[in-house]
Amino acid sequence: MVAFLFVYLSSVFGADESQVARQYNFREYSVFDGLPQGQITSVQQDERGYIWVGSYAGITRYNGIQFDTFTQPLPSNTIRSIVHGKNGQMIIGTAAGLCYLKNDDFRKWRTLGQI
Repeated sequence: MVAFLFVYLSSVFGADESQVARQYNFREYSVFDGLPQGQITSVQQDERGYIWVGSYAGITRYNGIQFDTFTQPLPSNTIRSIVHGKNGQMIIGTAAGLCYLKNDDFRKWRTLGQI
């Protein structure tokens, strides 16, 4: 019944049903929009709504308008993973070790050898 109604309304209003069904609300971002590198390795959203994007050129925060890239004080600019940790912190896995972000402050993860 629903499919019939869709086809009927599409033909009544002159819309091609293949065009109506293929309309998506996606936006593509690239280095031309502010990403530092085209190969994305991870994506995560924090509790404030920021989108964090990991690549081979650091970690980038997207606030809905612009991209801000961070490379320091990360152990490496090659980001392997980003996960949402406890108490609002983001845990960032790099090619040279872990770090975490809490309250806009990056900290290297302490290993047993550093304690």
